[in-house]
Amino acid sequence: MLINQPSKNGDKTVRDGSGRFRKGNGCGRGRPAGSRNKASLLVEKLLDDEAVSIATTAIDLAKAGDTSMLKCCLERLLAPRKTRPMRLALPAIETASDLPSATAAVLNAVASGKLCPTEARGLVDLIAAHQRSLELVEISRRLDVLEKGPGA
Repeated sequence: MLINQPSKNGDKTVRDGSGRFRKGNGCGRGRPAGSRNKASLLVEKLLDDEAVSIATTAIDLAKAGDTSMLKCCLERLLAPRKTRPMRLALPAIETASDLPSATAAVLNAVASGKLCPTEARGLVDLIAAHQRSLELVEISRRLDVLEKGPGA
């Protein structure tokens, strides 16, 4: 039984209670990086051999009105949508009292169609992070005043 078999080091066991090698024991090589499963390689080879006919069939099905094939073909033709840079004039946020005007600017941009709600959410998250940093600066300033004491 290998679970409690002593290693070459003496009192240490080679495997743990679940039968796995303890750290530092075993062959140490493991599976080579980048190695592929044989079944995956076989399927990939089959698909490579039939790629043209499979693509032609998929396109024919899409043209015939098969919506799932049409979606599949479009997903291959169009790159996934990435975020884009946004141009939105926000007021300067130097104190907590400036935050409502900044969030109002984001809301107005959504209402006017300049930003989509997802983009607005990202901006609001940035504004909230800035709010937290302003709060930390204010707390730090107040602590400094308290630590110096009255009359300092």
